[in-house]
Amino acid sequence: MEEQFVTFFVADRLFAVNIFDVKEVVRVEKVIPMPDAPAYVEGVVNLRGIILPVISLRKRLGLGETDLSRAKMVVVMVDDILVGMLVDQIDRVIQVEKDQVQEAAGISLSGVAQHFVDGIIRAGEQIVYRVNIQRLFTIEMRDFLEKKIVE
Repeated sequence: MEEQFVTFFVADRLFAVNIFDVKEVVRVEKVIPMPDAPAYVEGVVNLRGIILPVISLRKRLGLGETDLSRAKMVVVMVDDILVGMLVDQIDRVIQVEKDQVQEAAGISLSGVAQHFVDGIIRAGEQIVYRVNIQRLFTIEMRDFLEKKIVE
């Protein structure tokens, strides 16, 4: 059975999320900072009348600062919250057989990133790290975003 993933670069690494979690990919418009937000929350954007929180995947994975002028935004649904994830570059959509996805136990990524990667995909010669978007958003962050966006 095949699965499809949207792949993208963060720093020099290739990551993927399940295509069913991705709502759209857009250019980054003006990001409005949010006071008291976790460091990896860049702020919010107005996407066609919907206010979305925006996180820097670079910061969340412990891979440095995001260049907002070049970043792309992958809009994903996490539980019932739309969130924009800033990535460096969109790669493509890949289709892989389930047996091409291995569990991520024992992979060597920075300590922070390791918690958010739950699989490794072998796509030809490339190694792609599968991101578990549920793990990117802690309960405390969800509570913070719900309170701030409702206000």
